[in-house]
Amino acid sequence: SERLSTLHGKPVVINFWASWCPPCTAELPYFERLAQTYGDKVTIVTVDWDEQPGIASAYLRSHDIALPVVNDQQSNIYKAYSLSEVPDTLVLDAQGNVTYVSVGELSWHELDGAVQHVLTAPLAPAAP
Repeated sequence: SERLSTLHGKPVVINFWASWCPPCTAELPYFERLAQTYGDKVTIVTVDWDEQPGIASAYLRSHDIALPVVNDQQSNIYKAYSLSEVPDTLVLDAQGNVTYVSVGELSWHELDGAVQHVLTAPLAPAAP
């Protein structure tokens, strides 16, 4: 599976979701729109939480949603960010620092604003 630490260098949006969670699936089109809006300026990763491998990717395929999905059946990624319910969305800056956390369903306006903010924020100097 893709290690999140390899994604540094540009902002990353991580969406934690599950196919059994209606608010999660309701907001998936926003992440697709985000990919279309920002292209390769931002990396988008969706993390399928607490489901058997393959369920989420099958869901995305059947709904024609072109988003990458990482399976987190053991909830390791989820626990690393101290999350407690889905959906959740994190926005990380190019250094991997969390700049925005949304717990629960978010709107396109909220998501777009968080990404614009991290893209226009001056980069903090890297730690020595």
